[in-house]
Amino acid sequence: MGPDTRIQNCLEMFNFRRKITILISPKAQTPLTYGFFRPKVLLTPAILADDELLYYALIHELAHIQLGDVLWNHLRYFIACFFWHNPLIWLALKYMEEDLEIRCDKLVLQKVGDTPDQRRTYCQSLLKLVEQQQLEPRIGVSARLHPTLERMKIMKNWQPNMVGVIVLALTMCFSFSAFVIAKAPIPNQVISSVPPEVDEDIKSDQVQILSEAAYAELVRNHIDMNAANISDTATLAAYDHKQYNFDMSSLTGENHSGFTINISNLASSGNVEYTIVIYEGRQKIYDAPFTKATTLKVKADPHSSYKVIILNRSASNSSLTYTIKINSYN
Repeated sequence: MGPDTRIQNCLEMFNFRRKITILISPKAQTPLTYGFFRPKVLLTPAILADDELLYYALIHELAHIQLGDVLWNHLRYFIACFFWHNPLIWLALKYMEEDLEIRCDKLVLQKVGDTPDQRRTYCQSLLKLVEQQQLEPRIGVSARLHPTLERMKIMKNWQPNMVGVIVLALTMCFSFSAFVIAKAPIPNQVISSVPPEVDEDIKSDQVQILSEAAYAELVRNHIDMNAANISDTATLAAYDHKQYNFDMSSLTGENHSGFTINISNLASSGNVEYTIVIYEGRQKIYDAPFTKATTLKVKADPHSSYKVIILNRSASNSSLTYTIKINSYN
């Protein structure tokens, strides 16, 4: 048996570069199209037996292929999975499905000739599909019937309809705002209840930067470390800070005249940038940025309490790991 000229004539109306496979299945209840790179059109024997119905039904399915509606339907399914919780999305997808069918109807009428007679004949042919589906025994979930009443009304007085696309776009814009990125706090991180003020650098003669040699000499001559003796290794997230509190008065020995702050073992996922802030009581006496290991020597009031704050000022999302030693001296 040679090729069906009726099918060949319909294919020639579209000039497809891809191979289109036409399949006939007695188990099918309605014509359908699937596949994008190798499209296939599935028809029923009842359609093949009716020349007029074959003509319009096949052109309708070929129009779906030309318009790329297989990809549009995959997009609809993806959106439905991603926004399954949003009833407005389901409503928008329903309108989008109707818009795709209406756009396909318009292309069919352009191919066959957009006249009142062709519109009427096209609708009558598609109505035959409804009658055939009602006569066929239904197994499982039946396919969606064509055409809908809305499509028939639109074909009678054609007006472009983009309601579905517009509603879908607006709904997705509002839906994306429901997704936020939450950042879990770092466990065991000591953070001051009052964030330090670092709007400007404060440097004082009360604080001086020591060289490694001077710090080593001071450590060797250390006599008593009862007042301040802090050693800690910590990791700070970007723009986080850690606070160290101590009092310079000694209960077991002489009051100490000062203390040192030694920052070492610096590591960062970005550039090393941090700030050391020192409070004497409630007064800020030092505030300066650093990009490398450093040691500070601070003249202290033996009757005052002190607060040392290390603030990570590295670039966004860059953590900072450091080791700090705070020791008092006579």
